[in-house]
Amino acid sequence: MKANRTIVSVLSQQAAPNYLVIRELFQEGDSLLFISSRTMFPKLKVIENCLSDLEGKVSSVVFSDDDAEEKWNLMCREIEARLTKDSKYLVNLTGGTKFMGLAIQKVFEKYDSQFYYLPLPKNYLLRPMQSDDEKTPLKYRLRVKEYMELHGLKLFRYADCPSQAKSYTDGFSDFFLNRLGKDAEVIEKLRKYRDKDLKISDVEKAGNDQFPQIERLSEFLNRIAFPLREAGFLSKHEARYLTGGWFEEYIFSFVKEHLQPDDVMLDVTFKTENNELNELDVVFTLNNKLYVIECKTGGVNRAGEAAPIIYKAAALKKFFGLAANTIIFSLSSHNPSRAEDFEAQFFDRSYFVEADKFDRIKEEILHPKRRTPGFEER
Repeated sequence: MKANRTIVSVLSQQAAPNYLVIRELFQEGDSLLFISSRTMFPKLKVIENCLSDLEGKVSSVVFSDDDAEEKWNLMCREIEARLTKDSKYLVNLTGGTKFMGLAIQKVFEKYDSQFYYLPLPKNYLLRPMQSDDEKTPLKYRLRVKEYMELHGLKLFRYADCPSQAKSYTDGFSDFFLNRLGKDAEVIEKLRKYRDKDLKISDVEKAGNDQFPQIERLSEFLNRIAFPLREAGFLSKHEARYLTGGWFEEYIFSFVKEHLQPDDVMLDVTFKTENNELNELDVVFTLNNKLYVIECKTGGVNRAGEAAPIIYKAAALKKFFGLAANTIIFSLSSHNPSRAEDFEAQFFDRSYFVEADKFDRIKEEILHPKRRTPGFEER
C-alpha cells in the first residue's frame, strides 16, 4: 500500500522557500503540514492564497507558548502529536530558527522522512543526511504576481506590452541619444502635460505658468513621425511616452529580447500591506529572482539629483526579500558612486552609445560585481 505523503514546511519571514519547495514536490493526493511559532503563523495565509489551485489537505502545528521555539521538549512533543507511522514526510528544513530545525529533524528522523533544504537565492534543493551531495535543480519558476503576493504585496495595475511598436521606440531612442538638439526644450515643456490631454493648436498659441506654450510642438511631432491616435490632439499617455515612457518601453523590450525572463511587466503599480501605492517602471523574474528597474531619461546629471532615485530604489528593495535586485538605467552621463552602497546597479548613458558597453549589460545584470564587505576602494 502506498504511504500517504505529507510535505512539511516551517514558516518564517521569507515565504518563497516554502512555496517553491511545495510547488516542486507536490503530487496529487499530498497533504501539507505547516509548523510555526505564533509570530510567524500569519505567513500561512499568504502561502495558502498562492497555493489555491492545489487540492491538498492543509494542517498546522502552532506552538502553544510565545517562546516555544526555544523550548526543545515542548516543540518535539507538540510536533510528534500530529504524526503517524503510516505517512511519508517530505520535510523542508529551510525555514525557522536553527534550534527549531534541529528539533524538527530529531522528531522526523523517527518516521519515514526525506529532508530538503533550499539555499536561496540558488535554484536547487539539497538533501541533508544523504550518502551523496547531489543537488536537485528546481524546475518551478516564479512569475511577478506570485513573487509579489508571497511578500504580502498586491498588483494594482500593470502593462504586459508596450504602447508603441518596438521599431518605433528603437528609432526614437536613436533620435533622443544622437539628434535631440533644440527639441530637448519641447520635451521638457511637455513634462507639464503628463497628466493632461491637450489640443496641439491651442498649446502652440498660448500657455501659462502651469501649462507652458510649446510653439514648435507640431514641427517636433512631424520630425519624429509620431503616430498620434487622434489627429490634432496629444493625450496624456502619449505625452508620458515622449517624456520618458519610451525609455521604459525600450528597456522592457531589451529585457524580453536579451534576458529572456520567466515573466516581465511594464508600468507596475502595487499595494503594500498598509495599502500604500508604489510605482515601478519595469519588473521581471528570472530563475526565481525579482529584478526591479527604474528608468530615467534625465535629472541625474549631478550627484545631488541622483540621490532621491537611489534612495527610492533602496527603499523599494525592502519589500521584495533576499532574492531581489535593483537596477537603475539613466541617460545622464553621471554615474553616482552611492548606487553601489545601496546594492543598486547603475547603467549610465555610455551603455547606450558605446557598442561594447551595450553588449555588456546582460552579463553585468546577471553576474553583478559585489564589493567585499568592509573593503573600501582608495
